[in-house]
Amino acid sequence: MGDCELCGHEGNLISAIVEGALLRICPRCKEYGDVVSIPKPKSFKRVSTKPLVKEPEETIAQDFAIQIKRHREKEGLTQKELGENINEKESFIHQLESGHLTPSLVQAQKFERFFHITLIENIEPYDGPKKVNINFKDKGVPFLISTLAIFFNISPKYFGAKP
Repeated sequence: MGDCELCGHEGNLISAIVEGALLRICPRCKEYGDVVSIPKPKSFKRVSTKPLVKEPEETIAQDFAIQIKRHREKEGLTQKELGENINEKESFIHQLESGHLTPSLVQAQKFERFFHITLIENIEPYDGPKKVNINFKDKGVPFLISTLAIFFNISPKYFGAKP
């Protein structure tokens, strides 16, 4: 319901192109333009963008600088010679070894292939705390309880164990 944009009549309106403009007009004014049917938008199902199974992420080892320098020295290479062998600049090798830069995955792969080492690590995604079932009949549990009691200066009775 609304007002016709041509005559002002109140009632059900339709969409039409009149003189190149899209207007909402009443059925009486539809002869002045070309009626256009505008489909109602369809409702879409929301799809989750999260993967169902979390994949491990690749990251560079934290000790990459030490590993690169140690292996370069073991091979008896200068930073310049290493750079020439893997097609990188000497300054890049220096910045990596000093820990000022972290290599990209592609650059880390070059070092892995050249030195036959592992610099790229897979990190499993954290799914939150996991439930652990404790078998209280296990012989190690009373020892654990008494150790905790001593450490926290609490009576073992607090844990429901015999002293």
